[in-house]
Amino acid sequence: MRLLVVEDDRGLRESLTAALEDEGYDIVAVSQGEEALAQLASGLEPDAIVMDLVMPVMSGPELLARLKRNPDFAGIPVVVLSGVSEPTLAQTQADAALQKPFDLRDLSRALARVLHT
Repeated sequence: MRLLVVEDDRGLRESLTAALEDEGYDIVAVSQGEEALAQLASGLEPDAIVMDLVMPVMSGPELLARLKRNPDFAGIPVVVLSGVSEPTLAQTQADAALQKPFDLRDLSRALARVLHT
């Protein structure tokens, strides 16, 4: 299964990529929302998106809203990673949300849930 990881923190993006690849996922990782939209527009068809909520240039809530408004992308399950302690509108629109710092086992369970595996 292919995942699109959208995370502006390089170290966390690389750690997520390595951990998820170890679990057998094919990962496309980008650093911000505009890059994610460009990947999707160019034909990338991820089974799910794992994304940060707080990012520069395009915020996570803005990216999530744009995904949900586009019928080509609205059905892609989204797991939000957030340092925000209270649920936000973006988290309620996501299929799952984890608060940073998170345990990779919790991310694996959230992915299994949204991917129905």
